[in-house]
Amino acid sequence: MKHLLLTLMLGLTLSCAHAEDATTVMELPWDSPYAVKVPDSEITHPDQGPAVLTVPIVFSPKYLNTYPVFKATLFRIPDPKVASNVYTLTGEVAYQNLDGRSNLYLAASYLESGVSIMGTGDQAGLAASFNGTSDFRPFAITFTGHPASDKLQQLEVNVSLTGQPLPLGAKAGDLPESVSLRNLKLVEYPAPPPPPPAPIAEAPAAPVPATPAPSPGLDWPSFWIGVTACVLVLLALAQVLLLVRRVKQTRHDKEMRRIASLDR
Repeated sequence: MKHLLLTLMLGLTLSCAHAEDATTVMELPWDSPYAVKVPDSEITHPDQGPAVLTVPIVFSPKYLNTYPVFKATLFRIPDPKVASNVYTLTGEVAYQNLDGRSNLYLAASYLESGVSIMGTGDQAGLAASFNGTSDFRPFAITFTGHPASDKLQQLEVNVSLTGQPLPLGAKAGDLPESVSLRNLKLVEYPAPPPPPPAPIAEAPAAPVPATPAPSPGLDWPSFWIGVTACVLVLLALAQVLLLVRRVKQTRHDKEMRRIASLDR
């Protein structure tokens, strides 16, 4: 419900800001072929001014000391010639002895998205609920936000009336509870331009692989110095091994001569 009220406020703001751009789609007089006869309702024709439809709450003994509720369809418009997806039901409303749950609703049937309902229900303003008693005042119910490609197939104008609780001991019908409507019409507004397309984010450039530094050429002087050093080390090791071998051989020969001398 909160989402619907926010959408309604947005639509009303749009309508007020572009009132000079409004185009009347159709007037809705009470003798229109789209009008639905409401039981116990009355159409009056003042000497000056448009015809007025008054819809009373029909009481029943079961409603004694309760909140009587009355619902009715006022108009049923097949294939409304609404070219825009922003349109408003406007008119004037007066009421007697109603509580804050009494409202006027606009039910829109779309080909793809089904039925959407918008209505009065605010605390104040053009979309305020019918609360208490009031002389004629303007009202507005705005639809906005449906895709332009979604065809509007039918509109219904409905009322849901809730009377004030009857005082203890009162009889049904003691308090006249009703709503009166006049000057109803359907207007449309130019559809707001679509939002600009979101900028396409450019893909980040692929990192350029680092070019390996060219390897330096062979350092020939250092190479030959290293080879020479290795050869010298090997020669030195060979000399050491020969010296160790000679020492061992000398010791072995001495030991053999000693043993031979002992045998004599």
